[in-house]
Amino acid sequence: MSTMSLIEALRRIVGHVATIGHPSSEDRWLFVEQLQRLGVEYLDAKHLVDAAIAEGLEHPQLHDRESAAP
Repeated sequence: MSTMSLIEALRRIVGHVATIGHPSSEDRWLFVEQLQRLGVEYLDAKHLVDAAIAEGLEHPQLHDRESAAP
């Protein structure tokens, strides 16, 4: 099993939000826990998740473009 990098985790959060929309509170905390498992401190993880959510909400087409790339 490969370990997900912090960059990959953040990209997945942005992609999820860009595709699905604003995450539930439960999903948000799952994202925070995921980053903590990667070694990110709790408050830093919260800030990173908030930033990733904001990015996904600002660019809903972002995920579609990345999926269509060859």
